[in-house]
Amino acid sequence: MRFEAARKFDEFTVMERIATATEIQQLISEHTDRSYLLFPEDRKLPIRMKESIPTHWVQRGPTGRFEGLAAPGEFYTFQVGVFVVKQEIEDLEIIFEDLIPVDSEE
Repeated sequence: MRFEAARKFDEFTVMERIATATEIQQLISEHTDRSYLLFPEDRKLPIRMKESIPTHWVQRGPTGRFEGLAAPGEFYTFQVGVFVVKQEIEDLEIIFEDLIPVDSEE
C-alpha cells in the first residue's frame, strides 16, 4: 500500500514538510538582526503553506539571491516567501530591478 498524487501539482514535496518549532527557533536565533527573512523559490516548488514554513527553508536558510533557468523569450515565474521574525509587516513594498544573465558582461 502507498499513497500517490493524482496529479503532479498534488505531489507532496519538500515545500509541504513543516519545520518544527525547534527548527524555527534555531532559524530565528541565527538571524536576530533581521525583522523578516526572504526565501526565493523556483516555480517548481510552489509556496502553499501560509501558517508554517517548510523544513527546506530552515535547512537552506534565507537569501536575497535567486537563480533560475529560462528559455529565450520565456516569461519566467518565481516566488519569494517572506517569513516575519519580529513584528507584522503592515505595508510591504517590492521593487524590481533588471534581471541580468549570469553570463552577461555588465
